[in-house]
Amino acid sequence: MWDEGAGPLWGDEGLLRDDAEWLRQALGLSEPLIADLLAWVRDMDAARDRGQSQAPLNPRAVHLTERVRTEVGSRFRVRFHP
Repeated sequence: MWDEGAGPLWGDEGLLRDDAEWLRQALGLSEPLIADLLAWVRDMDAARDRGQSQAPLNPRAVHLTERVRTEVGSRFRVRFHP
């Protein structure tokens, strides 16, 4: 889920850290996926800053959701919240 000025991933208790090392160690995400998640957040922020809709970036978010789901397996429940 994207939220203004926040990272890409949330847990039951709120925003998860967006530090690459933490994402790798705590969640087991790969470097390419981490880079793509953080790039998506930057692109969402940029669209907001330009006054553009972020909706065109939703298909990319859905794809990232599937990648996260694949990498974490059954350890976590993963869903996209637009």
